[in-house]
Amino acid sequence: MTLACAPLEYSAALLFAVLVSAQAAYADGPRAKLVDGRRDLAAIAVEPEGAGLAYAGGGVVWLRPHPDRPAQPVFRGRVVRDLRFDAEGRLWIATDRGLFARGRDGQVVDRSPGPGASREVRRLAAGPRGSLLCATGRGAFLLPQAAVGWQPLDGALPEADLTAVAASAEGDRVWLVRDGALHGANLVDDRGRLRVRDARSVPLPGVGEPVHDLWPLAGEAPGDLLVLTSRTLVELTAEGGSRVHRLPLPPGAVGLRLAVGGGLVHVAGDHGVIQAPGPAGPWAEVGESLARSPVASLALAPAGAPLWAVGSRGLYRVGAAAPAVPTRGARAAGPLPPSPGWPEVHRATLRHLELDPGPLRSLAARSRARGWLPDVELRAGYGGARQRELDQDEAFTGGELRLFEDRERSRSRDFDVVGVLRWELGDTVYHPEELDIAKERREVIELRDEVLDEVRQLYFEWQRVVLELGASWDQRDPESQRRALRADELAAGLDAWTGGWWSQRVPPLVSSRPPSSPRPRTEPSS
Repeated sequence: MTLACAPLEYSAALLFAVLVSAQAAYADGPRAKLVDGRRDLAAIAVEPEGAGLAYAGGGVVWLRPHPDRPAQPVFRGRVVRDLRFDAEGRLWIATDRGLFARGRDGQVVDRSPGPGASREVRRLAAGPRGSLLCATGRGAFLLPQAAVGWQPLDGALPEADLTAVAASAEGDRVWLVRDGALHGANLVDDRGRLRVRDARSVPLPGVGEPVHDLWPLAGEAPGDLLVLTSRTLVELTAEGGSRVHRLPLPPGAVGLRLAVGGGLVHVAGDHGVIQAPGPAGPWAEVGESLARSPVASLALAPAGAPLWAVGSRGLYRVGAAAPAVPTRGARAAGPLPPSPGWPEVHRATLRHLELDPGPLRSLAARSRARGWLPDVELRAGYGGARQRELDQDEAFTGGELRLFEDRERSRSRDFDVVGVLRWELGDTVYHPEELDIAKERREVIELRDEVLDEVRQLYFEWQRVVLELGASWDQRDPESQRRALRADELAAGLDAWTGGWWSQRVPPLVSSRPPSSPRPRTEPSS
């Protein structure tokens, strides 16, 4: 066997050409400049005037009065979760041990909403009428602009472990995120105090991913709220409608933060930052230095530019963005038919086929505990006896012979009950039935793997066909019809495996029967 090796000069030239072409892919895109090389930054905020900014990492908050001036530490000692400037220039610092406000005079005041878990402040957001919203470990709180104390947002809204909060631009709605699920409510004015009405859970049809961030839209897009999940953007409207947009993220990447402004939508996560002129795309990577670099938070200047990003490598400033260029190796993602995520499909399949591992796992646990249960034996006894005695005697008295008889009867009964408890303590260490259960579990696992493999192939083949079909396919095109029928064929298989669960969530692309025209009626001739 002969191996041919390229000359070293040719390999170096080829490598140089690849590097040049990779850099050229960003030539027309927005540039990112490293402003501060402090590692593992987690939060950032920009002043309303856009002159200064604050960012945090490692329990320290740095303040830059101007982007070109050096940063000064203004707060230390706690894990900082979020930062925000209010209209008066105060810097609000959300930490795991309280909420603090730093005024323009440099004084830091503890402004926590309450004791206990309410001091664990996770996120800050702008509220209605210039107020401040905060999400804590004990629910959401609102601080009106002219008020001194916090007002809890109760009224059937979640009151624990909130990770995001947002209010509409009109101030009549509020949204919360708890355990990855979205909740919403209306806000009404009750004598100068905002009250919560009609609290409800907000479903995201066709999206089986946790919610990470929210952004209320005020003129930037036709929607009402933009919801960021792991790999999807969802536009929600006040009428209850929704539009789902898949993000062209690398495999395994997750979107975590969202920022909208200057006519652009920005999504940040462990893949870096991507941007687009709208939720539907086309998407472009932001900055050569930020490409595939973990980003924890974003902040936009009031004018929409520049964009500030902090993450594992430090603080970056992205200049005014040029027209978006599609990302390398990724096609523009249009709105696709909403579909559940593959984990939901797996769970629905196992639930329908009763292949959930829970029952066998519970049976194995009960078999191990069986040795502590005794064998119970009950014994009952009964005994009885009867006795009769007759004594006769004769006597001659008074000149007469007299006969005497003495009779005696007796009866006895005996009852006894005995209970016996017997333990086989060896079964507490090893029970013989565990072997049978282990064999059954292996067979069920093999069957479950085969079923899930088949379902997984159907699911991702359906996704590929829908991607090839596109969002606006022409029903008169034979090739589009063929692909749509193929997608419905795969969907029928998924519907069979899930017991009708799939068809309840994903409508077919092609009607199963064309509408028939009504047959003309014939009137009898007179």
